[in-house]
Amino acid sequence: MTRLDSLWSKDRRYWHVENGDIVIHNDAPKEVKESYERYLKQKEAAIKRGTL
Repeated sequence: MTRLDSLWSKDRRYWHVENGDIVIHNDAPKEVKESYERYLKQKEAAIKRGTL
């Protein structure tokens, strides 16, 4: 099972969904932005491995 970093998803004040895509707000803390970037990398790798 793949466990994806999801610190960014815990607080909806920092993101919203637009046209089916997640958008991180510009005023979100640096940690949230970094966590989202890690999530995207992990998600891409999991898709390539076939575990997501």
